[in-house]
Amino acid sequence: MPKKRYFQIDGDQLNEIRLGEEIGEGGEAKVFHLDPLTPSQKQLANQYVVKIYEESSGYGDGEQDPAPKLRLLGNIGKTQRKLLKRFQFPKYLVCNENRRCVGFLMPFCSGYSLAELFECFVNRRRPSRRFRRPFLRDIDRKWTRVELATLAIDILNRLTSLHKAGILMSDINTSNILVNEELKSFFIDVDSYQVGNYPCPMFHHEYASPRMMAIGCPPDELLNSNDENYSIAVLLFQVLFLGLHPYAHSGKGSLEQSIMERDFAYPLTYDLTKDIPGGPWQNIWFSLPFAIREAFHNVFSSEDNNYPNTETWLQLFEDYKEALVNNRIKRDVFPTQESILSQDDTFLGHETTDPDPSCQPELRHFDTVISEDAPSRQFLFIEFGSDSIRSWKETAQGIWKQLPFNTRHFELIDQKGRMDTDRFALRKELHNLMPSIRNIKQFAITDVRAFGGICLRNLANRDEVVDTLRQVTGLNIGILSSKEEADCLIEAALKEHPLDEGETISLVDVGGFATDVITRSSQGDTVRHSLPRLGSLTLANWLFSTYSGDHRIFAALKAHDDIVDKLVCQNFPDMDSRHLMFIGALCDMIPKKQAQTVLTLEELEHKSETLTKELCNCRLNITELGIDFWSNNFFAHNNTKLRLALPIYICIMRKIGIKQILVPRIGLGNAYINHYLTSIQHA
Repeated sequence: MPKKRYFQIDGDQLNEIRLGEEIGEGGEAKVFHLDPLTPSQKQLANQYVVKIYEESSGYGDGEQDPAPKLRLLGNIGKTQRKLLKRFQFPKYLVCNENRRCVGFLMPFCSGYSLAELFECFVNRRRPSRRFRRPFLRDIDRKWTRVELATLAIDILNRLTSLHKAGILMSDINTSNILVNEELKSFFIDVDSYQVGNYPCPMFHHEYASPRMMAIGCPPDELLNSNDENYSIAVLLFQVLFLGLHPYAHSGKGSLEQSIMERDFAYPLTYDLTKDIPGGPWQNIWFSLPFAIREAFHNVFSSEDNNYPNTETWLQLFEDYKEALVNNRIKRDVFPTQESILSQDDTFLGHETTDPDPSCQPELRHFDTVISEDAPSRQFLFIEFGSDSIRSWKETAQGIWKQLPFNTRHFELIDQKGRMDTDRFALRKELHNLMPSIRNIKQFAITDVRAFGGICLRNLANRDEVVDTLRQVTGLNIGILSSKEEADCLIEAALKEHPLDEGETISLVDVGGFATDVITRSSQGDTVRHSLPRLGSLTLANWLFSTYSGDHRIFAALKAHDDIVDKLVCQNFPDMDSRHLMFIGALCDMIPKKQAQTVLTLEELEHKSETLTKELCNCRLNITELGIDFWSNNFFAHNNTKLRLALPIYICIMRKIGIKQILVPRIGLGNAYINHYLTSIQHA
């Protein structure tokens, strides 16, 4: 059988070419080197490879003429070469001896396909390592998620340029994207791309959108930009999951069925599920920022068919890479469960075992006697809060009035939970505390009862801090046990909202140090869960310790929201309370002169967006905001604290599926006063 002859078409001239070594094979064609021993093509052999269509393909059997589409792609690649760099567009058409177009010459590029890269990670323990090419030999040991994010960003930049040129990649395939050692991506087999009215003849079903899958992925169907966006989301998922398809389930039906049914196994919230394929995939999923998980979840689980475009993905992946580079997220390609749960401990403060102070008599001294000669006892209550000291005194009309001393002592606490007591002892507010008490003569104060809750109880050096407070102020400072604090708050709630038989009530208190979840049944049983890193001041410490310089406030707050979502999903307890109330930072949203208010999830989300815009408009960058926050600038401090706390409430409402919440005006200070006075009365 005579050997087939092929000719390069150069204008009106035909130059015979000879095929060399075969270097690749696809569903419709084979790719060859040019024979370097042929004198007339030595120069071409170093620069180009040739793609020849199989006779069994639509182009190879003569039913379709590929020349018009190849010429169009070649012209676009030539006229927009700066925009479309690293796409290997057709350079010369190739015909057979019958002058029928059967292929083309395209620039040669060296690199490693995504499929090869993924295989190195998935099969990283196999002995085939020693047979790999040098770059691939230890890639699974050298690469981190920084490299994966960098690669995804480069691919997205190339695809953005392609779309600007009016072309859809369509034929997405991990074998057709090459990567060099500088993490630059190159795109081959571009003749299958969709351009003008020429559809993609080789569309891979695993990248088909639900719309395409529903109509059977016909080869003559023109894809729309939304179909392309869906395929890109699949590719990005595979980059992060080392080639795993988003619908790859264990023991599930066909891939096509899963795509049609949007049967996505990965949950948005932290909820262990047996549907996630075995192996490291669950850990990879939960190590990703919430914004990326949410974007994937919306694409592969939601009925909404408006998928993110390349610009949206670029912003998400650039934020992800920045977090990786700055060590805010673990870089492990295969993260462990432990690294996911602890990756933010460094920035989110001290997590204590909350030892009960009841067993330490020296921490239970609450009362300080001011005058023993008065005919009746008149109390002054002082609460040592998370960032200030507040005092309550009763007026002649029987109204308890509050007087705050803003000590800003939270900024003296390091990330291991230790307070700098030397600096704390120098605070003038502490030294003015006792003289201020002694000057309240018109109220005839006889006794001061000073107390602290979780803000003192959870300090790593709490005994030292309490001793310092006693020495500077002359007051006995007692620490409430977690049960006492929970009882005070829940009984204050029950005073306004008594329970019926068989009912339960839960109170969510977002403070400066932590979020407490307190549940009381109608039988009187109280259960308290403390989430020590979810406090507005603890999160502020993370925010301003992590971000600095001219970093955008919007991006920093977005990263904060991702952290909050993860912590709520990991730690918030299951509950089935008939009544649920939110207190703490949210009390700032109660209208003046009202004892309580009802707030909807939509209102909280809107308030969060409004505060974000106000903070971004009034401060140039995160450093300016941090300076104003810690210097107690009223606008910056109060609005930032509320903005950092709001996502906690929002995430809780989403997790338990409620749309509105009751917010009573309850704080530990007035709750403790009423609880203590009631117990005195009962005694």
